[in-house]
Amino acid sequence: MKSILNLRYLLAIAVVATIFTSCGKDDDGGGATTIMGCTDSEAENYNADATESDNSCVYARDKFIGNYQGSMTFQNLGGLLDQDSLAFTITPGISNANEVLVGVTIQSVPVFLDGIAVGDSILVDDVFNLPDGGAINPILTGMPVEVVFAGGVEMMNDGQTVEGQLDIVFKTESLDDIADIATLEGVKQ
Repeated sequence: MKSILNLRYLLAIAVVATIFTSCGKDDDGGGATTIMGCTDSEAENYNADATESDNSCVYARDKFIGNYQGSMTFQNLGGLLDQDSLAFTITPGISNANEVLVGVTIQSVPVFLDGIAVGDSILVDDVFNLPDGGAINPILTGMPVEVVFAGGVEMMNDGQTVEGQLDIVFKTESLDDIADIATLEGVKQ
């Protein structure tokens, strides 16, 4: 009788031990443990240990996507190009997970610039070709103008405001380059 009780006791311990050792790890049947998480190395919450995506990836660009209302002021060109009321849009790009497209209208000319979101910043290094510079300044009427943009904006702590600077160079074939720095501010609507 005592041996039957001991046998039952040992079986009960074996069952409990099996339950505890099998819980806590997902096994794909091949002996490897499945770790759920973000598997995209371009995401802010990338988990290098994750073996299977749980669709939780968050990208730097996500915080910027939206419509903004703000202003753009130029250090040197001042009154010629300043815009006290400026609407601009930041949308996802199509090439990679952190690419954005910044759409802004400068002096009634729609401009679309490619940028890359890195952390709390968007970096822009792009060229916009304007067939007739007269749209931004009468002196440039009839001249094709290449406008070079470099710089970026940073998301402020409130998660709604972006601020930054763009180096802008206006290039024509017949005039010297015109360079300026534009300060850009905007609040997500």
